Amino acid sequence: MRKIIALTLTAVLLLTMGFAVTGCGSKADYSSPIEAIEAYSNGENIVGKTVTVVASMNYAPLGNNMGGVIYMQPSLKLNANVYICTTGTSGAGIKEGQTVKFKISSVDDHLKFSYYIEGTVV
Repeated sequence: MRKIIALTLTAVLLLTMGFAVTGCGSKADYSSPIEAIEAYSNGENIVGKTVTVVASMNYAPLGNNMGGVIYMQPSLKLNANVYICTTGTSGAGIKEGQTVKFKISSVDDHLKFSYYIEGTVV
């Protein structure tokens, strides 16, 4: 019986430490890319903030380790497409439907009807 209790306490301790170290369970600044872009279009600086992303597609590499696209959805409110582009290989292996936390490093809105959010999966 003591062995079971000791193993249980050890498992709980390791899981608790794992969540603390990795940041799992910490809430993102924005609950979706659309919410982040709406804040950006209202003048808010979203660089350095985090967003919860449900991948709308399998990781699509852009070539030469430039990164890849994991999300593309239209925003009817803004009449624009919103893209999430990972930098480097941080998004490699992400599958459609997978939920990830994404840290924004830049926003590109030079095209009239498109917003490109670049950053890394954290």
